[in-house]
Amino acid sequence: MIDHAEVMNSCDAKAKRLGINGLTDVERIVVLVNRVNFEVEMRGLTMFFYNSAGDHAVETVSALEAVGAQGAADALRAANALFPGGAPSADRTERFDGWQMLTKTQLLDPLDDQFYAGKPDVFDRLCTYIELNAPRLQEYPSA
Repeated sequence: MIDHAEVMNSCDAKAKRLGINGLTDVERIVVLVNRVNFEVEMRGLTMFFYNSAGDHAVETVSALEAVGAQGAADALRAANALFPGGAPSADRTERFDGWQMLTKTQLLDPLDDQFYAGKPDVFDRLCTYIELNAPRLQEYPSA
């Protein structure tokens, strides 16, 4: 049996050691989807963009699509488009001005609902993705 949380935590630990570009494609998808899911569950897309997880907001859309979370991907794509220039900066300091504007307008609130409207939800889809890609996650003992 796969310990999904252990795989997610191990991939995240590797990302912290090597950076997101030091991961395989599968690991990168696990990390990006896990991070956006965590942030949105905690305090919505507002928190995602405020924290360092938002540094990878643009590429997280593709990661959500890779796990089959199309509704969440569409919500994040729409949220990204609300930033000046049509995308949030990968630099947290630069992203802050756009983030402040969005928090005042509450434009992200309906997108939070859209993010979680899909069934199965993002977490379940990530777990299925991990199971389907277990052979590519062999460095993790619980995969």
